[in-house]
Order: sequence, then structure tokens, then C-alpha cells
Amino acid sequence: MRHEKASARIGQGKKSVVESFRSTLWAAIVKFFVLLAAIGRAGGAR
Repeated sequence: MRHEKASARIGQGKKSVVESFRSTLWAAIVKFFVLLAAIGRAGGAR
């Protein structure tokens, strides 16, 4: 019983880690595209 609870807890931890990693990755991608758009606008303005 205890072992099952421990394994379930580990599974939840892994899930949360994956979720946080995914959200961080999306934030980085969004920032990258915003930066790219800003650079593109600056280049086009010149």
C-alpha cells in the first residue's frame, strides 16, 4: 500500500515537471517569435 502511494506520488511529480517544462518551452518560443518580429520590423523600418 505504501509503495503504491509512493509510486503514484512520483508519477504526479513527473507529470508536473513535464507540464512546467512544456509551459516554459512555450514561453521561450513565444518570446523568440516576438523578438524575431521586432527585429523584422526594425529591419523593415530601415
